[in-house]
Amino acid sequence: PRPKMAPDITVEDIKRRAGEFDIESVYTLAVPSMGLRNLGSIPQCTSLTDLDVSDNHLSSLDSIRGLTQLKRLVASTNRIQKLEPLAKLESLHTLVLEANDISNLDEVHHLERLPHLTHLYFRKVYEEIAEPNPLCGHPSYRPTVLRLVPNLVNLDGERIRTEEGAAV
Repeated sequence: PRPKMAPDITVEDIKRRAGEFDIESVYTLAVPSMGLRNLGSIPQCTSLTDLDVSDNHLSSLDSIRGLTQLKRLVASTNRIQKLEPLAKLESLHTLVLEANDISNLDEVHHLERLPHLTHLYFRKVYEEIAEPNPLCGHPSYRPTVLRLVPNLVNLDGERIRTEEGAAV
């Protein structure tokens, strides 16, 4: 027997979870641990600034490309491999992606034009709970990320020291 797939999250589900009557009035949405394989109607939340889709079965973030108001995205513990869908989310300041399948350090290039990105998590340095992404094992992981995303003040839960940053 095939495993039962979670149904898509509908507009009604979103409004109920957010406590809103209108999808355009949803600013914050938390849908962790729902077994989601895709984002369903979430892209219709055009005013969304804070989204938590952690602990689902998402392999792609393609459908959030148009959520340009998004400031905080938590997508830990999924199956995400590509960061290209985030490249135009210029309002993003916090991105949490621990325990995904991002293995290619080149994916970080998609984050280099996000001027407000200051907090980025591919792993949690002080916690063994979340598995790191495979890219974290690359010998030049930290210096490469700091070079490509120069406005970071926090990488993986560690504050960036001035001598590490791009200003050097």
